[in-house]
Amino acid sequence: MYKKQDKLNNKDVSFVSRKAMVIIMDENETVCPCLNLTVGDIRAAIENGAKDFAAVEEATGVASVCGACRDYAEEVVNSIINGK
Repeated sequence: MYKKQDKLNNKDVSFVSRKAMVIIMDENETVCPCLNLTVGDIRAAIENGAKDFAAVEEATGVASVCGACRDYAEEVVNSIINGK
């Protein structure tokens, strides 16, 4: 959970973490631009038996071209796995 300053009331307010937002993220959102892989592609790999990031990477190729999306892709994978 993150804290953010509420400028109107000058209070700290909590909001949902990015991890939780991944669970409700648009299935068409691109995670890996090099391979045009989406959240839906990653979710499908998990639903087809991938149990962790390495298995999703093997099944989809996510983060295997330039690697720039690796951190975000791992976050998406972990969020989907933990959100089930």
